[in-house]
Amino acid sequence: MKRLSLIMLVLLISVVPRVLAITPIPTLSKKPSPSTTSATPTSTSNETPPYPLIFGILGTTLGISSIALTLWLLKQLQQSNGRRLDQLEEADRKLKREILDSIKKLITQTNKEKELNSSRISELTQELLNIKASITKNYQEIDQLKQEQNRIKQVGISTSYQKELTENRTNIQILEPKIISEVDNTSKFIDEIISEFNQGNKDYFRDKNKFQPFALTPKSQEGQRDAGFSLIIELESSSADSSYLKTEINKQNWLIPNITSMYLSKILTNLDKYPEIFEMINTTEISGLIKLAKLRSIDGKLWQIEEPGQLSRQQ
Repeated sequence: MKRLSLIMLVLLISVVPRVLAITPIPTLSKKPSPSTTSATPTSTSNETPPYPLIFGILGTTLGISSIALTLWLLKQLQQSNGRRLDQLEEADRKLKREILDSIKKLITQTNKEKELNSSRISELTQELLNIKASITKNYQEIDQLKQEQNRIKQVGISTSYQKELTENRTNIQILEPKIISEVDNTSKFIDEIISEFNQGNKDYFRDKNKFQPFALTPKSQEGQRDAGFSLIIELESSSADSSYLKTEINKQNWLIPNITSMYLSKILTNLDKYPEIFEMINTTEISGLIKLAKLRSIDGKLWQIEEPGQLSRQQ
């Protein structure tokens, strides 16, 4: 802003004198006196003083001075620009040095990280080699065990194993009749239940020591299943008019419709909602119970339908 003001001052100094030099200055004319009018003839021209020449010389002098001042100001401006240019060059050199220093630091840090990574890679490689050696050793031990097993098979069964096998056979011979008896009893009791149910003998099923009334909880409607996709139900002890009767035969639990309930017909109709508990088979023969539903206890009130029951329905 200061430089602009000086340039404007120089221009003003150089222009004003020239304007003054060009502008004519009016001259004063003298009126003739009455005494001289008659004696001498009147003059038709006026005498002009030399002001334009003086102002011209003054304007030229000021113009030369303004040119000199302008040149001096231009020189000062050039010097100022030179100093500014030197400052900018110095700042540029400083910035370049800082950039080079940063690059050097980055390269040094990168080299350090490379060294660390290389060291870590070497450690991991050694660990892998150790693992590979351990695996190879394990395979060798497995091969040795296989060879030992083959050798044992070729030699034959040892005496201790033969003794254990003999003992197990003896135990089986002892338990076999008991197991067969339990199976026969279970089958006999199930056949008896089916027969009494189809005969409509409600008094037979009122024995609370053998049959307990149970009802499905609302949780059973969620259709929960186990890993084998078998239905999971929740049973709770209920009144005599509940939907099901549960009985236990040789530590196995079974489920049948509650024949003692006054709502038996409604219970049989609602069995269609749970075909995985009791499968309804349409037939032209008399309706009745074909097969009991087998239960397996899971936890508390939860039971798995291990085998669904079957009921025939006359069409």
